[in-house]
Amino acid sequence: MGVERPEFSDPIRQRIYEYVERSGAVDRGTVRTNVRVPDGSASKPARSGTVEQARLDPATFSEHVDALLADGHLVERDGKLRVPVTGDAVRTVDTERGPMTIRPGRQEDLPGVVSLIRSVVAEGTHVVAETVAEALDRENALSRHNDARSRLFFVATVPEDADADADTAGTPTDDAGTGTDGTGETVVGWLHLHSPGMEKLRHTAEVTVGVRDDYGRFGIGSRLLDRGVEWAADRGYVKLYQSVPATNEAAVPFLEANGWSVEATREDHYLVDGEFVDEVMLAYDLRDGD
Repeated sequence: MGVERPEFSDPIRQRIYEYVERSGAVDRGTVRTNVRVPDGSASKPARSGTVEQARLDPATFSEHVDALLADGHLVERDGKLRVPVTGDAVRTVDTERGPMTIRPGRQEDLPGVVSLIRSVVAEGTHVVAETVAEALDRENALSRHNDARSRLFFVATVPEDADADADTAGTPTDDAGTGTDGTGETVVGWLHLHSPGMEKLRHTAEVTVGVRDDYGRFGIGSRLLDRGVEWAADRGYVKLYQSVPATNEAAVPFLEANGWSVEATREDHYLVDGEFVDEVMLAYDLRDGD
C-alpha cells in the first residue's frame, strides 16, 4: 500500500536517488560532493576495517544522473534535481476570486507552505499542523518518500499578481502567511498526506488541510480534500484520518459535509493556552464507495 518507491539494481544510482529524495531539490555539484561510494582505487582498507569512500568522477556521475533522468526517477528543473511526483495532473479551477490551481506541491513551494501553515496554526485550532510545519523546517523538504514514511502535499495557488491586486483588506502580509515565495504563485491552501512506514499501517494516511482566511469561502478546502482522496484511492489506501481540537468549531461540520465521519473523542487531550481541549478524531473510509 501507499507510495511505491523505485527499485534499483545499481547501488550507486540508488544512493544518488536517496540523497536527492532526502534533500528535496539539489544541484548536481552538491549531490556529487555528498554521495560517496566505495573507493575501488584505495590501495589498502582503512584501519578501522571500513571501506574508504570517495566521490564519483564527473563523467561517471553524469552517466548515472542522466540514466536516472531518462528512467524518470529524477527530474531536473531550474538547475535542481528532485524526485518527481508522477501521475498527478495540474488542475485549474475558476472561483469568484479568479483562476486557481490545484496541483502537487513542489520543493519551490516550501517557503510558502510553511508560512501559510504557521499563519493558520497561530489561531490554536490546528494542533497537528504545527508538527507538520516543524518537520518541514527541520528537514527542508516538502515531499518525502522512504522506508520510514511518506509525505506528500497538494497546494492551491493563485497568480501572485492577481493576489496582490485583489481587494483583500485585512489580508496577511507576506511574513504572516501569504505563501509568496518568488515562484510567481501564492500558496493559499494546502493538503498534507502522511503515511507511516510500518507494514500494519501502510494502508492509512493522516491528513491535514488548511486555507488562508480570505480564501475560505471559495470551496478550496473541499477541492483539496477531493484531490487527496482521489490520489489515495488510486494508490490503494484504505483509510484517511485526521484529528482536530474541539475548539475548531468549523472543522467538524466541514469535514462531515465532505464525507468524513467522527470516530471518537478523546477528552482533555490537548493543552492549548493553559486550557485542556478535547480531540475529535475523524476518518474517511475509502471502501465506502465499493
